[in-house]
Amino acid sequence: MIDACVHQLEDGTWRLWYNDEPSGKQTFFADSPDLRSWSDRGQAVGDQPGEGPNVFRWRGSYWMVVDVWDGLAVYRSDDALTWARQPGTILRDDPRAHHADVLVREGRALLYYFPRRASGPARWGSRSWACATGASPPLDRVVIKPEDLLNRFKERNPPCAESGQ
Repeated sequence: MIDACVHQLEDGTWRLWYNDEPSGKQTFFADSPDLRSWSDRGQAVGDQPGEGPNVFRWRGSYWMVVDVWDGLAVYRSDDALTWARQPGTILRDDPRAHHADVLVREGRALLYYFPRRASGPARWGSRSWACATGASPPLDRVVIKPEDLLNRFKERNPPCAESGQ
């Protein structure tokens, strides 16, 4: 089990979605009443291998975004059990989106992801954040580059002068 995502359902149950390597990178799920004991529930989606599933609730539905290495697959569900793949694959332009997360705030779903070039070595460009609002279905998007996260962590947690680190 890798690439886990946890979301609390409306009835209070905690649901975990994850990438199951032995099944060929399909998305499986498990439930817990208390975040300690878990019951495996089986496969959530299996139409295409992927990784990094992320689930969120937005506009009355559950949404799942999965990295399928050629952009992001998007699924929608009314009950967080039966998932319908949405047409196409989003953010497969160059650079492609990988391992996304979503923040729902003030009625908007903001998609955070790591960009990677479709071919050749990864080139992350400048250390600035890029933002495009109003991106087509179903999410707005904000790109955070891995260097940005690392630098921001270093800025907030400078090396300790006393220990010589």
